[in-house]
Amino acid sequence: MIPPLLEELSNTHRRYLPLLLLLLLTLPSGAAAQDGPQVTLVKSAYPTTVPVGGRVTYTITLANSGSQAAQGLTVRDSLPEGFSYAYGTSRITLNGVTISTADPAMSGTALTWSGLRLPAGRSDSFYGIHTFVQSRWNPCDHGYIDYQLQRSRELMGVGSYVTQLFDWIEPDWQGPLDCWKEFVSKAYDLGLTPVVRLAGPKVPSHWIKPKPDADGRYASWAHAFMKVVEGLPRRDGHYLYVQVWNEPNLDEEWEGQANPTEYGRFLVDSYNAIRWLGDPRIIILNGPMSPGGGYDYLDFVEDMLDREPDALWAFDVWASHPYPGNRPPEYNFHDGAAGDDRAAIDLYQHELEILAQHGRSGVKVLLTETGYALFNLYDVVYPAINEANRADYIRRAFRDYWNRWPEVIGVCPYELVDPEGQWWVWDWLPSDGQSHQQYDAVRAMDKSYSPVSSVLRISFQATAPGLPGTYYNDVSATADNAYISPANDVAPVQVYIPTLTATPTTSPTPTSTPTPTPTPTGTLTPVHTLTATVTQFPSPTPTCIDLILNGGFEVTEAWQISDTPHPAAYSTAQAHSGERSMRLGIAAGDNIRTYSSIWQAIAVPADAPDPVLTFWYYAVSDDVVGDRQYALIQDEGGSLESVFSDRSDEQVWTYREYSLAAFKGHNVRIYFGVFNDGEAGITSMYVDDVVVTSCRSTPTPTLVTPTASATPSTTPAVTDTPTATPSATPTPTNTQGPTPSPTVTTELSPTPPCQELVVDGGFEWDDEAWYIPVAGRADYSTAYAHGGQRSMRVGMESGENVYSYSTVQQTVHVPADAQEAVLSFWYYAVSGDTENDLQYVLVKDQDGSFEWVLEERSNGQVWTFMEHHLDSRYRGTDISLYFSVLNDGSAWMMCPC
Repeated sequence: MIPPLLEELSNTHRRYLPLLLLLLLTLPSGAAAQDGPQVTLVKSAYPTTVPVGGRVTYTITLANSGSQAAQGLTVRDSLPEGFSYAYGTSRITLNGVTISTADPAMSGTALTWSGLRLPAGRSDSFYGIHTFVQSRWNPCDHGYIDYQLQRSRELMGVGSYVTQLFDWIEPDWQGPLDCWKEFVSKAYDLGLTPVVRLAGPKVPSHWIKPKPDADGRYASWAHAFMKVVEGLPRRDGHYLYVQVWNEPNLDEEWEGQANPTEYGRFLVDSYNAIRWLGDPRIIILNGPMSPGGGYDYLDFVEDMLDREPDALWAFDVWASHPYPGNRPPEYNFHDGAAGDDRAAIDLYQHELEILAQHGRSGVKVLLTETGYALFNLYDVVYPAINEANRADYIRRAFRDYWNRWPEVIGVCPYELVDPEGQWWVWDWLPSDGQSHQQYDAVRAMDKSYSPVSSVLRISFQATAPGLPGTYYNDVSATADNAYISPANDVAPVQVYIPTLTATPTTSPTPTSTPTPTPTPTGTLTPVHTLTATVTQFPSPTPTCIDLILNGGFEVTEAWQISDTPHPAAYSTAQAHSGERSMRLGIAAGDNIRTYSSIWQAIAVPADAPDPVLTFWYYAVSDDVVGDRQYALIQDEGGSLESVFSDRSDEQVWTYREYSLAAFKGHNVRIYFGVFNDGEAGITSMYVDDVVVTSCRSTPTPTLVTPTASATPSTTPAVTDTPTATPSATPTPTNTQGPTPSPTVTTELSPTPPCQELVVDGGFEWDDEAWYIPVAGRADYSTAYAHGGQRSMRVGMESGENVYSYSTVQQTVHVPADAQEAVLSFWYYAVSGDTENDLQYVLVKDQDGSFEWVLEERSNGQVWTFMEHHLDSRYRGTDISLYFSVLNDGSAWMMCPC
């Protein structure tokens, strides 16, 4: 069965549209499925219980399991009565990629998102391999071509992809080599889908890039590529994928100097030329980027689209090379476990985000290269690649990850076998015809597959009303080519008024004290005096806040995931509410000895009456001895307090709560984890709806209203001598009144609660949140400390005076509803330089722009406080804080507190 890609072609640039409409009319029978889009709609709320005026995060989820995209999609949400949308909180993701953060159209309590598109799911094989027969074209080695194709089918199964290089094309070519025709025809015969990579000539040091014509375009080269494609066999019931060049952000692939403008123009011209053939069985791919290219791969894509906007529409499927280095497949962006954008099995997510920012979302992806090379040690946190872990990683990547990501239509790891031996560290088959462990492991896999739906999620926040009750929600969606059942009376939220506990107070009792009283003489004159009228307002309502960020795990933020052999990951396998939870431990796969933990640091307010940690967990285990599921509290001194420790296979959502009263006024870490001992069975746990509630009463004001009245008063003409006359003067005693009552003070404008966003700002914990790019250039230090025992040294304290940058950095998320965000810190500057050294602090936004906070060269050697009010544009975004020194022989000590 052919993948449902034809409807993707109709969404390319408008100038191709008339041709594509003709192609759809002439589509051969059996080449497209008929069931169309099949879309479901659900909505959830988190948390499901909030105080009056509290915040709720709503998530609308649409899933398309059909063979065609849902076009012209509009989503309408009717908020419950009294709820109000929180501006700036809308976020739309498509298969895990953020495609919009624009506010919806609003009319009363109705919210509308329009102009959306939900791509088809995946219902075909996504397995594939990169063959390597380019050295056998001339003369054509028929037997060897057949050998690699047969072994590819044996490895990956019928319906799988085979990527192969067709190179040495030049502008005067009028068609393909006969051997290329044979490769494509034999692939069809074996039930394989060919992916041909078109390239030019090569010299020892680099590839020869296409040269533009006199007008600056690439018509001559594009025509040659078109003639090659035109001469390749095409067959009904099959696609022919065509990749236009390879890794153009590598200097060596573009004649020594990568150039996004030139490649963008060449891609557009090649796409136009090949599309001129009018064959819908041809699917065009871009040249995939190299994650390690001299021209940063994300910058290259961005610059190409900025300089040649038509390149956004000059491909049908996005080709990518997401090499993971030596990192296991669970280190990925879908599950929130990846920390950088240079090595992971789903690096393409960043590329798709850039495409979406430029106006094209829902793009399908074909991985024409990926995989693991023996001995690779890109990341020292993980072991170097060997036969055993390579086989394990690639098998689990196919089975547990690429398998469930609907945007991935095919994966072709590099490479089956290089007969010349140059790329042997990547080989799946040795040149002697035996097999590597990864070949055996993947060949033995069950290649059957289940349909995977494309998922569009809209999340936003709303503020609850001032009246208690249970509130329900209605949401609906429409599409140009599909009926979608609405969801009415869903996502219930219970709004409550928190209970206030009364505080006893003492009342003064009057006693008699002698006081001299003058005897006046003169005339009584009326003067105005004030009589106080006391007005008591209704009982106060406490202000409650949740100290935990992202306690429902619906977004990928706030939680720190420890790097272990089997780290925790965000998961949709189980959820107590919403769509996701956090998976800890080994849910499936090999039983290895490993911890799997997450944590989040919070500051427990000193005046919180009774802060409580609550959460739900779902325990799974088939172990009998050493495995554990646990939750811990770690205090500032590093001491651990157990919340619970168990080995359970209950497989039901279980509620727990734990008082944090002992930690009031302190910083703590909330830990959840699972330990697997590598023996007997495996153990896992899912955690969801983590909350730490802290309530403070908002005092009710007592309003004193003065009123004027006329009362007699003496004139100041007193002539008699005063005599002592007893009068009652109130003297307080410690007598408690019969009815305790709350202490009421007048506070008309309570200060909103504040949340510390920086993790381990005192540098006491060796926290993973602080990232030191170059070990030794910055380090934890006890030499100076403004608070606690330690600070962070940045710069060269002693030793050889060399030119270097020293940096420590941390990324934080600024809440969208923050009234104000303030960065404050203390620093201790030391310098023996007079010209070149620089001590500085920067804020970097999501777009890579920097804001200077501090820039100086100082030898003050005193702790200096600095406060910087962050710009409002950072609200709702991630920012990175940099504390740095440009050094040729000085040192700088600082401690953000």
